[in-house]
Amino acid sequence: MSRRMWLEKMLIVFAVDLRRFDRDANRRRHKKKTHAVLMAILIIDCILTHETANRLCICGKCCGNANKGETPWHKEIRWMARSELPPLAALRAFEAAARHKNFTQAAAELGMTQAAVSYQIKVLEDRVGHPLFLRQARGVALTAIGTALSEQASIALDTIADAFAEARGRAHGVLALSVIPTFATSFLAKRLGGFQLQHPNVAVRVEVSETVVDFRATGFDAAIRGGRGDWPGLVAHKLVDTRFSPMLSPGLADSIGGLKTPRDLLKLPILAHADPWWRAWFSAAGVPEVDFGDRPSQQFGPQVLEATAAMAGQGVAMLTPALFSDALESGQLIQPFDLTCEDGSAYWLVYPHAFRNTPKIKLFRSWLTREIPVLAGGDG
Repeated sequence: MSRRMWLEKMLIVFAVDLRRFDRDANRRRHKKKTHAVLMAILIIDCILTHETANRLCICGKCCGNANKGETPWHKEIRWMARSELPPLAALRAFEAAARHKNFTQAAAELGMTQAAVSYQIKVLEDRVGHPLFLRQARGVALTAIGTALSEQASIALDTIADAFAEARGRAHGVLALSVIPTFATSFLAKRLGGFQLQHPNVAVRVEVSETVVDFRATGFDAAIRGGRGDWPGLVAHKLVDTRFSPMLSPGLADSIGGLKTPRDLLKLPILAHADPWWRAWFSAAGVPEVDFGDRPSQQFGPQVLEATAAMAGQGVAMLTPALFSDALESGQLIQPFDLTCEDGSAYWLVYPHAFRNTPKIKLFRSWLTREIPVLAGGDG
């Protein structure tokens, strides 16, 4: 049997043996002994040929082929290395003390007592199995092992800090919203500047779409949707009920001498008369057997398109008055009858459960909740 084959066989035996004994909390000494023997084999082989280090690539620096061509024991070795990681608190205390060459200054930086720093370093030294500092009359100095570890510890902590800062920036920085067209154009776009003034550190990106977005695949943080609020896996906050009523331009109403009863609407062009809201409203208004005759059928999609056609005098649209309050106030549209109906649907702010504590979403939800009474007329 060649040395290489023997080494691989021994590595498999020791790695499997290590995992088995790791499950037994009463046999930690065996784990440490196995770990020591295994690492000795690796070191000896690295010294002889550097071959095993190339194949292991635990650090990814040996040959530039990390995670390529893994042997049966490769994953076992990487698992073992990670299972031996020291406590982060101990590593932070050591890195600060090594940088300052002073336990008192390290304690002040970390907001700890000097005794706590000393304890954490003792924990790390026990894990390493060798002193990291030389205690001297006027302070401390790093041992050779301590010097080597401090350099890598600083790099590792900087990497973690950078990764956390990037993640935190994503959590706080840009709020990506998917919003259905009518809500986006008739309400949100006119008020979003107020949110930006209150929270200048949060940039808002809005995509107008009727598509139900996949939050994991698209990168959106939240969405505003119309429906009944029953989307699995999402937190849903009701914003306003989608009540509806006929609306039209004043000029179109004047063209038939005004509207006195709901039946008078049938004298005018009806936009998107196939919409079930029309029959629901006429039924509630006392006209249950409404007949639209052979009128041409249109499909506009979003309410905002129907509203635009109605303002242009093209016909009567069934709209949600709360979303077109500006057009009503300016006289571009009129709501000839006070009767409004609802079908159980509403506009909702939704986001995944995992995002519920994200700061930027909490800020937006709070702001939107304060704005909604304006939209809902006080009952939203």
